[in-house]
Amino acid sequence: MTLSRLLPTNALVASCIALAWPAAALAQVHKVIGPDGTVTYSDKPPDSNQGAKATVLPGRVAGAAAAGDAPKLRHGLWEFRRSFVIDGANKDITSRNCTDPVSTMSFWQKSMTKIGCTYEDTRRSGNRYTQASTCKVEALAMDRRYMKTLEVSGEEAYVLEESASGGNQPPMSSITRARRLGDC
Repeated sequence: MTLSRLLPTNALVASCIALAWPAAALAQVHKVIGPDGTVTYSDKPPDSNQGAKATVLPGRVAGAAAAGDAPKLRHGLWEFRRSFVIDGANKDITSRNCTDPVSTMSFWQKSMTKIGCTYEDTRRSGNRYTQASTCKVEALAMDRRYMKTLEVSGEEAYVLEESASGGNQPPMSSITRARRLGDC
């Protein structure tokens, strides 16, 4: 089955992953090549006595939004109301999760970097964070451009606006309204 036939279902799933809020402002990602050639990714550089080579992946912390500029969102029970428009069709999803949104965002960006997504530096203006990324994943014949804007309202709410285009796939946009409901 071709990717285009899977698109109505998989585009939603892929977009959830690829459009996860860019955490470039949150942590550096180090590509570490060990003495035996093993490649790992970490948010910490290797110890200098391990004989490993490390490279900081592009689009991290350098630039306008440094680590201290990361949004501050409290751990707890969060509700996520997400409205998608994919190829002209609307889809709404509501979920609740006990999470630390900043850690989750960082995890997804690191995961997507491993499969071929690159992230530009995050720009910050007040409580608004904006970032562009490109995902080129040959195995999925994917070459898409993503734009994301996160507007934070204190430590317990945010709105994330996202869009994706290119890669011989239909355009996609979404708005996620997230709010912390309490402790969990």
